[in-house]
Amino acid sequence: MQLHETLANGCAIQVLRQTRATVCALIVEIAAGSHDEPAAWPGLAHFLEHLLFLGGEDFSGEQRLMPFVQACGGRVNARTGPSFTRYFFEVPSIHFEQAGQRLLDMLVNPRLDYHEQLRERDVLDAEYSARAADAGQLGQSALLAVVAPAHPVSAFHAGNKDSLAVESPDFQAALHEFHQRFYCAPHCRLVLIGSPSTDDLLALGRQLGNRLAAGEPSQRARPPAFALPEFQNWQLSLHSGSPRLWLGVALTAGVDEYVSEAVAVLAEQVGSGLAGSLADRLLRQGWSDSLRVHRLYEYAGQVLLGLEFSLADASLPVCAAIRRAVLDWLAFFTAQAPWHGLPRSGPEMAGLPPLEAGHCWLERGGRPTATLSAQGCEALRILLESVMEERLVGILAAQDLQGDARQICGFPARMLPTVWPAASTRLVFESLPSNPLLHGKSELRGPLWRELAIQPWTAGEAVLYLRCWSDTARRASWPRTLGLALRSVQAAAEPLGLVLDIRAMPAGWQLRFQGTAHVLAYLVQAVAEVIDRLVSSTSGPISPQHDGDEMPVRRLLSELVYYLDPVLDEASVIPLDPCSSLRWQGLLLGLDEEQRERLGGALLALPGRPAPGRSRVRLKAGRHWHHLPASRGDSALLVFCPVAGRLPEAEAAWRLLARYFQPAFYQRIRGDLQLGYGVFCSFHQLDGHSGILFAVQSPSASVRDIFTEIERFLADQAAMLPRKIDADSLQLAMQLEQESAGLRTSAEQLWQAHLAGNDATWPAAVRAALRQLSHERLLAWHQALQDARGGWLVLAWDGAEGSC
Repeated sequence: MQLHETLANGCAIQVLRQTRATVCALIVEIAAGSHDEPAAWPGLAHFLEHLLFLGGEDFSGEQRLMPFVQACGGRVNARTGPSFTRYFFEVPSIHFEQAGQRLLDMLVNPRLDYHEQLRERDVLDAEYSARAADAGQLGQSALLAVVAPAHPVSAFHAGNKDSLAVESPDFQAALHEFHQRFYCAPHCRLVLIGSPSTDDLLALGRQLGNRLAAGEPSQRARPPAFALPEFQNWQLSLHSGSPRLWLGVALTAGVDEYVSEAVAVLAEQVGSGLAGSLADRLLRQGWSDSLRVHRLYEYAGQVLLGLEFSLADASLPVCAAIRRAVLDWLAFFTAQAPWHGLPRSGPEMAGLPPLEAGHCWLERGGRPTATLSAQGCEALRILLESVMEERLVGILAAQDLQGDARQICGFPARMLPTVWPAASTRLVFESLPSNPLLHGKSELRGPLWRELAIQPWTAGEAVLYLRCWSDTARRASWPRTLGLALRSVQAAAEPLGLVLDIRAMPAGWQLRFQGTAHVLAYLVQAVAEVIDRLVSSTSGPISPQHDGDEMPVRRLLSELVYYLDPVLDEASVIPLDPCSSLRWQGLLLGLDEEQRERLGGALLALPGRPAPGRSRVRLKAGRHWHHLPASRGDSALLVFCPVAGRLPEAEAAWRLLARYFQPAFYQRIRGDLQLGYGVFCSFHQLDGHSGILFAVQSPSASVRDIFTEIERFLADQAAMLPRKIDADSLQLAMQLEQESAGLRTSAEQLWQAHLAGNDATWPAAVRAALRQLSHERLLAWHQALQDARGGWLVLAWDGAEGSC
């Protein structure tokens, strides 16, 4: 249910009710971004976004928004775009109003302290350095620089030490004037999403919105038209990474109204992974493994879409063929006007968490689904009529081009124009793809569901976990191939509110299915049939592959599970005999008896056979270091501290310690020491292992320096732990209750307990231990953590010592 209102001061309020949600989200959108900042101070809008998180007059220090949300176990962030800035958070419903007050306080009454500005500029400068080395950032910047060289969108907006003259009185005047001009009610929209009644959500929206000053709407300059590019095709020098191609599509609608609605439909259709879609056809041709669509620019009727392809073949003839296929698909799609009966693509808002649902609603121009109104249909027609082959720009990643670097959106890069051959192969598109799950039929019935661990769930949704593995290999030979093979199934599931999550695991993979109970069996059957075809046709191993453009800290996260479970030799990747070596175990929440029988029939297509589960090796006490081969650049360190012992009280203490550590660690490493970015600390569960995870990526510190600071942080925390923990432990226990946690979190708790060899009473035992935990016992467990009695697993990526 949706409700809209505009307050007397000009602030727009939008309410989106999700009756099953256990958390609430607030998005505050300011109609001002990098386009609106003074040309003399590039990055000012982004810098202000950072500064506001330092708190306002009423809530500063540990009471400001970010530590508050982190302590609640929520999520918080912001984004500065060309024409808007968004601030957003998601917290348990009981903390929604308190978090909202903190967000509005920092927006309305920011501190903007001079010394804090100096420190935050250093943070922004480190972020700029990281972005300058990020392949995705450079590819998108190259598109903007080539497609719109004289346009404001191709200017430098990230900000760094050179562009943010904090010491200048003129800069300070511009900063305060920008805030006063745009951070007022007429430029502001609040989107509230959650399970409270629409009346309650609207009342809170009014309360928060009325804190904004009335102000006057500012006239915003319209950007110039896109110009024809000097050259259509370019090579972009990247030092490493997987082969990639970016295509930029410039479109013009002439009007701004309904453009977001039209662009949402176009982006979701061109990026669809359904069988027969553009992405699916390119995959089957062996040209591209994936297609991602980025809405790079959208303002004043101008649109720039960035299509990013992960290439299976990076030759120029293939690039030319992909370019031709995109043009042919756009012509085909244009001919489908007025686009009645489009296949539903993209996520179903009702199946998304509140924060993602709010972003989805904004990206779709205020419509709950990617469907077209009559006005949106007309806007889409105009956009597609503006497609010009001369404006379709291609950027191909290349290794170490020679020549001088140039500035692209403020980032140094080497680019050279190149000539592509004419496409020798063309794809023919004759019909829009259909969603096979809409016509799913599962006539089979079977008893295999009885092999699953079963837990009840009263709502109309269900969750199924499946952990599949081979007895013969530590790293199975098919997880990456499986991910590619299931792309079309994932694309079919998403618009129906179904979730299919695939994760590589030691010796196999893990699948999570979630969605409406009556259609879950159709999804399971479709996935089981793909796995059966894939495994049966596997003739040999495929070496595990990683995206070479991955941030080092993310690479470490993806490797963590393999070092936690050193069962077989690292190199033992051998072909699979599905009949003799594939095993699976699972957990099901929800479904009635009839639906379970239908699920059992779907599981008949899954190769292999059910098994009790794999044994897991616990780390020995002490610190266990592993250095991963690193290229020169940033250093990254990941420290995983498993729970010491198998008592429910131990996990309870680890969870509460992580809750206390999270905001303090972020403040110490990123705020006080400015040691790096990619900083986080949390309670983490993975493949039956539970512990506290610390992670840092730094452009300047070595992994040993980072490790020393983590040890110091932990030593200091003993004196920082509050003596009265009753309220905090009770609050955490309540958040872990099924009624508060919701299906996803409750299912994950039960699944991790199941993988660890515990029964279904384990989560309740942990909650009971939380309620009984004393300060003295928490200190004792903190000492066990410091002493690494449960072992510390340390994964290091030392960019300063990079060798490859």
